[in-house]
Amino acid sequence: MKVSFEPNINDYIYIAIKTNKRNPAGNDFWSSTFILWIVANVMGFPITLFLLDYRVAGIILFVINVGVALLLKQFYEKSAYKNHYKSFLENHNHPTEIEISPNGIGCKCDEDTSTISWNNIVEAEETDESIYFFTKCNGIAVRKIAFSSKDEMQQFLNFAKSHVNFNLQVLK
Repeated sequence: MKVSFEPNINDYIYIAIKTNKRNPAGNDFWSSTFILWIVANVMGFPITLFLLDYRVAGIILFVINVGVALLLKQFYEKSAYKNHYKSFLENHNHPTEIEISPNGIGCKCDEDTSTISWNNIVEAEETDESIYFFTKCNGIAVRKIAFSSKDEMQQFLNFAKSHVNFNLQVLK
């Protein structure tokens, strides 16, 4: 079964975030320095206020700092990936073709073709917009708009489920 669709930047970002959580890069000097700076700001100033008997202000500042740090981390992570994939997709002007067969999942993008055998798929997810297949270090997204009908999509999912050695997780 073969489907064709235009790639979506959000799929690339989702795959990158998911696979990087599974395979984190080693900490370098700047990553460690940034984490130290965050800890100093999130905890250092509130602790100082707390020790100077401004306990309520210290607690409030701590809660605010933790919230802001978490939001900044998510924003930074997504915006960095978005900028990277935006430049990548500017030169991409052909639809992506995905074909599933007994051998695995084939992907054709521009002039490049690759196949991932079913044995290398370690996880699969279905969201409202896409179906994702993950290996240990990468992933493939299949946009649901690529299917001409719900029946065609269900056939695709059933075929994939029959070849994957785990249960397909449905995330909605």
